[in-house]
Amino acid sequence: MVRWEQKVVTGRHRVGGPRLVPQRRWLRPGGPGTPVRRLVVLLLIPPSALTLLVAGAVAPFGWMLLLAVILGAVAVIGLAVAVFWAFPSPAPDPPGVLLSLILGLVLAPLVLAAKASHAYVLEVRGMTRPAVVTRVVEHHGKSTSYECVLRYGGGGQGPGSVSCEEDDRVGDEVRVVWDPEGAVKPEFERDVGDASSYADFAVAADLLVMCLTDGVAAVGFVKRRTDARSRAAATPGGA
Repeated sequence: MVRWEQKVVTGRHRVGGPRLVPQRRWLRPGGPGTPVRRLVVLLLIPPSALTLLVAGAVAPFGWMLLLAVILGAVAVIGLAVAVFWAFPSPAPDPPGVLLSLILGLVLAPLVLAAKASHAYVLEVRGMTRPAVVTRVVEHHGKSTSYECVLRYGGGGQGPGSVSCEEDDRVGDEVRVVWDPEGAVKPEFERDVGDASSYADFAVAADLLVMCLTDGVAAVGFVKRRTDARSRAAATPGGA
């Protein structure tokens, strides 16, 4: 419902004392600018969600890693801004566990798209060679990672080392898949997933993120409208 609100402001004549100046302000349910907010959120969520897929698709290519980080950050910020704009201010702070779950859900399309892109390159132009693990190197940092040094029999050529797992041992016989052009990192054949399956899961996860973000934004706009109606009802003459 639309109504006019009259507001009395104290002003001062150029000559003489103070006077009362009536002012009018246009009020709408949800507050000024709500239709614009809805339009911005509507236009912001789909591109942000799709940008997650693009960031994941380019992430396996080392020379495009910085671009992937930038696109991922832009996508996450876009989704966050859409949700924050939908809710009235101040919005309640969600629990830390909920934030972790939300972040994990948002990053799922990015990770799955990266796996799909990596697997696709190895499927299309990857070469496979048998090798033997000659040494396992343990790297310590924020987390522990392992690198297997390889030896190829019969004069075969391939990458000198491949990222591996804690349970890999010296003497293990493995099959290595790598891109001759070096666009993506080599993998053990056992670890190369199906590109089409990864792509399907990535798209499904991205659609889920988009739908959930739209749902949360809708809840925010409903709460914004409800709060505005409550304030209008509590104002004298606001019925």
